[in-house]
Amino acid sequence: MNVRKNTFLIFLLLLCVMLPAGCFLVPGLKRNFLSANDKKIIDQIQSAVLESEAIFSDLSDLIRHQMQESATYIQGYKKATQEGTLYDIEPYEQLIRANKVKTAALLNQCNSVAQRLERMDISGHDNVRMVQDAALKYFSILADGLEELDSLLRFAVDQADANKPLADFDAGKYEGDPFAFMQGMYDALYASNVALGELTTCPVYMKETFDIYRQKLTIYGKMLESMYIGQAHGDVLRIYSANQIFARQQIIVLDYEMTLLDLFNLQYQKVNERLNDSIFTLKNELLLTCKTLLSEQKEVDNISFTYLKQDPKVELEYEALDTIYPNLYPSLDSVVNMTATSGYVDSEVLVEVEIVGFTQVYQQKITLTEQVTRLLIKPVILADMPDLSTSKDATLKISVTDQGTGKKLLQESKTIKLMSVFDFILWDDQFGATTDDNILAWLTPESEGVLKLRRMAVDQVTEITEGSMSTLAGYQNVLGVDQDNLAVNTYVQILGLQAAISEMGVRYNWGAFSLGSNLNQRVLLPDYVLESGSGICIETTILLASAIQSTHMHPMIIFTPGHAQVAVETWRDSGQYFLLETTVLPFDWDSTDRSAFIQYLSAEEWAAYMQNATDGGSGYVVDCDLINILGIQGIGY
Repeated sequence: MNVRKNTFLIFLLLLCVMLPAGCFLVPGLKRNFLSANDKKIIDQIQSAVLESEAIFSDLSDLIRHQMQESATYIQGYKKATQEGTLYDIEPYEQLIRANKVKTAALLNQCNSVAQRLERMDISGHDNVRMVQDAALKYFSILADGLEELDSLLRFAVDQADANKPLADFDAGKYEGDPFAFMQGMYDALYASNVALGELTTCPVYMKETFDIYRQKLTIYGKMLESMYIGQAHGDVLRIYSANQIFARQQIIVLDYEMTLLDLFNLQYQKVNERLNDSIFTLKNELLLTCKTLLSEQKEVDNISFTYLKQDPKVELEYEALDTIYPNLYPSLDSVVNMTATSGYVDSEVLVEVEIVGFTQVYQQKITLTEQVTRLLIKPVILADMPDLSTSKDATLKISVTDQGTGKKLLQESKTIKLMSVFDFILWDDQFGATTDDNILAWLTPESEGVLKLRRMAVDQVTEITEGSMSTLAGYQNVLGVDQDNLAVNTYVQILGLQAAISEMGVRYNWGAFSLGSNLNQRVLLPDYVLESGSGICIETTILLASAIQSTHMHPMIIFTPGHAQVAVETWRDSGQYFLLETTVLPFDWDSTDRSAFIQYLSAEEWAAYMQNATDGGSGYVVDCDLINILGIQGIGY
């Protein structure tokens, strides 16, 4: 018995030596190369990634629905605003609030799963440790996308809450009481603007645009102030100006609202791209690798993940102006608007923009990440002012350089039109519309020529008053007249200014003046009018308005079909105006018919005058006191 047993054992051992290793073991007895602990780790990772697929799917659906609804909202809101009709924003705001809750919940789920993985033992096995790192990377970039959307939605909700005073304003409550209506609207606007200014949740890439948007909103406050004063004093011109500011600001504010909404959608788009690219790829690689490691019976070589060998994927987009009006350049918010992202790996880049021969080189070093970066770029004008007396082609150079490799990610030269400093346009809707108020950039109350004109006007005023007034004192009762005749002080100074313009040799040029959308008009600046000795109606109007501004009196520029004139308020906040026909040149205060140059119009006469001027749709009132409020200024050429 013992002999037979020993013989059998020897025979069995001999077979094992002679046959290939393991061939005698049944499949069910084969052992995976992973240790029990490593297998547990891979199991945990596989389960976590499978669990994330629900998060992945829900997020994809949320993004798709949000982008569709945003597109519908933008289209409807823009159309309603342009048509002056009401648009119900409540459904969209409810969607934003609901998506904020959903996104926060998805983020919590993602972080919860990630935290479980972070508590895993660290494997000593290279492949398993690589999978652990990849899993943590996967949940990190998935959480990054969710956090970006969560941040975006928190801002959207905060913005909606800040705008609540305006959204809740009930105009019908003030029916029949225009002053209460204006005060109520002003208070609501002020409350909303303060609340918007206190927001701390605005994403960095939207901050610059959002700040400009808030600044544009404040102009509505000035509109209401003008409207209130106009109503209180029966000031027809202030009321016209306020209404036209409202029309102007609707266009500008709407443009920035649309830009903010586009930027909102852009972040959704970028997260969606990552979801369907790098995040999707890593998820599938993790699942496949886990399956392979758990099923293979021998050591698996060459474990790798795409993200470990990915170079930065930089995406750049920009829009740029095609035409530059030099004297309106300071009023522009930007010349080039650029958005950029860097996928997979952050990128250090240098952005450079220059209008050759007109501006210095704009340079900005920035770190591009997967989150959107937005730049509103406006290079500084050269310190030594170039010759801008004629229009010409110019080169706009734009480049983006990778600081690590020196590679040019973007390098373009674009031919643009650089108009002359005297070229004026009434309407330009690139990067926010501006209108007839552009003429404010031509006012130069502190220029050398206007200051010389003032000195000559003092001599004229002294002569007119026989020494009773020997200064341009603005709205001061230098003549010592009673309250009912304060306007005499203004009247005398205006006569003196026009007489000085005539004395300096300026004559009316019967050249045409065009008033219309997208029409260029060459308009000399005041000093050049004085130097050339002639000016068309818009030029003599700007010259006199600049001179009046220099005395700290209140001029307005009146555009009527094919013509331009000046109105000057008879006294501070009087709401009454003289109409000035600046083309009455030459002008002698003693011998010329003064009524041809200056005449007082009552409120009723102003209403009739403006009604006639605006019937054709081309009448416009520019309140020169708005130069700082509207932020329109020239380059000081």
